[in-house]
Amino acid sequence: MDTTAVIWIIVVVIVVLIILGLLFFLGRRRKVTADRQRAGELRESAKNDEFSARESEAKAARADADAKEAELNAEKLRREAGRRQDHAQTARSRTEEQIREADRVDPDVDSHGRRTAPEARNSAPKEAVEREGNSVRPDDRQMGHQLPPETKGSEDRHQD
Repeated sequence: MDTTAVIWIIVVVIVVLIILGLLFFLGRRRKVTADRQRAGELRESAKNDEFSARESEAKAARADADAKEAELNAEKLRREAGRRQDHAQTARSRTEEQIREADRVDPDVDSHGRRTAPEARNSAPKEAVEREGNSVRPDDRQMGHQLPPETKGSEDRHQD
């Protein structure tokens, strides 16, 4: 081989190496640019996910606060119900005590809480009951008492 051929071979090899170097450099540059773009997209996606996560956390905190408020309201309602129940029980006890006191004072009630009628009252109430067809007079219903046995027939019960 002569020298000119060797020089041409060396020049061709150097040109091929330069072309390969440029292709490698340009390819690498494209890859870096693509990687930068992909990283930017991932960061944007991460920001959106972070925003969604914070929004979900805020909603969860709001729901937790609502649940605590509902528990507090339920506790208040339970206390109010308890107070009303106590009030009702007190009123019931007071009413029962008044009925016992009325029975104690009433000369027409015996020691067992049954009404007994004096002989003077036998005819008028009996006639009124027979006319109305009722076994209890209106004033007896209000006081929670029953009529004396002679107006009720064979039944002899006491209402509480």
